[in-house]
Amino acid sequence: MTGTARRTLRIGLLVAALALPSVVAGVAAIWLSRTHVPTRVHLTATVERLNLTVGGVEPARVVHGASFQSLQATRFSRVRITAPARVERLMPARDRSGVATSPAWVALRHGPEVEIEAPRADLHPSVTFATTVADADGGRHGRVTIGAVSPGAEVTVDASGGRQVSVIGVGVGAGRVVADVDPGRHFELALVNARLAGADLDAPEPSESLRVGLSNASPTIRVEGGPQSLAVRLMLAAAPADGDRPLLSDPLPFRRIAFEREGLDGTPVSTLLAQAELRYLDHPSVPARSIPPGHFIHMEPEAAVITVLAATRLGSQAALRLELSGRMAALRSGAQADVPPIDHRLTRFEVLKADPTLIALLAVAGWVFATTLAAWRLWKDVATSA
Repeated sequence: MTGTARRTLRIGLLVAALALPSVVAGVAAIWLSRTHVPTRVHLTATVERLNLTVGGVEPARVVHGASFQSLQATRFSRVRITAPARVERLMPARDRSGVATSPAWVALRHGPEVEIEAPRADLHPSVTFATTVADADGGRHGRVTIGAVSPGAEVTVDASGGRQVSVIGVGVGAGRVVADVDPGRHFELALVNARLAGADLDAPEPSESLRVGLSNASPTIRVEGGPQSLAVRLMLAAAPADGDRPLLSDPLPFRRIAFEREGLDGTPVSTLLAQAELRYLDHPSVPARSIPPGHFIHMEPEAAVITVLAATRLGSQAALRLELSGRMAALRSGAQADVPPIDHRLTRFEVLKADPTLIALLAVAGWVFATTLAAWRLWKDVATSA
């Protein structure tokens, strides 16, 4: 090889050595920008309906201390009322000539506990609580907690109604769920296809109206779910335009969550009513992302909890506002339910870009590598020429 050829080869090797870091960096950048990683996020959304699978390892409460004006329970096995001071039944009345008059409340004999039984689940029994005495603020509100929900249970929460009244439905499947109800000291019960046990009620009707007064000896009212499920519907005054009515006070872990319902033609319909906001908990410098209303959100949480669940109002429509946080193995959204196209997990490149210290270290490492390699090649060429 002639001297000119050797010099050309050395120059080519030197250029290749200097270009190598840039090539490696380019390939790495492409790989980093196409590879998503599990990401901790915080999602705020307003929905009409949500379906979730309870997570964790301990029984959870899906509603805690939620207020209501009236409450209807279905798919229950029994209702237990302890320490009733008075139980009355609304009875038809007739005058001396046998003409029907206005019904009257008649006191019933009872023991220290009365039960409402649902002997036939196929008749769709229901019990409705409504408080009859105003509370301190002039309203008539009770409170309910739905608990003992086992991990793996399916829960559905939906909102309906308008400006004046909101109705929140909570359905829990799988396991013996209980609802602890505090309707106030004085309340009325409406029974449909259910009967009252533990009181002098010889001829129960398919539909009954009862009035109950509780004693001061720590009374409790517990609604026990049926073998497979419990359904509760809460009627409450519509939330003010600038406020919510909380349904949950403790974080609720979940394994799966979806914001959709079945349409009239059997296809999924998104229940996302307003623009959702997605923030990245570990990287606050990364801009928040928005998910348009009507889009589907697909999540595969590794560990996640609902931190806020409240009845709210969106214009004239009743709605649910929720906030959730967790680490997502998958997080996509889009207008189609089958394969939402937008991946909201951060890429490795975004994670790298959000860490200035790591960027500086990699820049220094690349500069040191390139200059060291170039200096070595230059020293070798000088030594060979000498």
